[in-house]
Amino acid sequence: MISKLIKTLRTMLLIFCFLVIGWYGHEIYDNNVVGLSGEGNESDLFSYSQNLNTEVNEFWKYNLSNIKNDLTLEQLKEQGGVCWHYADYYVDRILNETSFYAKKVRITSTEKVDHEFTIASGKEGYCVLDQTKIWCFRFKGGSEE
Repeated sequence: MISKLIKTLRTMLLIFCFLVIGWYGHEIYDNNVVGLSGEGNESDLFSYSQNLNTEVNEFWKYNLSNIKNDLTLEQLKEQGGVCWHYADYYVDRILNETSFYAKKVRITSTEKVDHEFTIASGKEGYCVLDQTKIWCFRFKGGSEE
């Protein structure tokens, strides 16, 4: 019982920290990256992440029966997957196509339910890519060159 309470509190603290960082330290752009061209290129984390998320939305399917299966890209597009499949896809694409940093994050919301998503970062800020959603935050003061 105490272990479950500690896990729940830890998850709530993690979510609270994300909100505090976003509120006080950054400007947020939710699903519409404001003030950026829609072109997307390696030097623009926000446009690149937005375009990648748009691409995923075109083939996204949630399929819990694949939770324990490793999938090829073709299988993911045809059969669908769960959160960790899409987090893997985002990380692989970002690390292989750009110079941005990307990492999967796993959180436990209950004893039996985990969730994974991706955080990508660059000089100008960072984006949270979570299956079909994206939230980007720009560091105050602009990018460091």
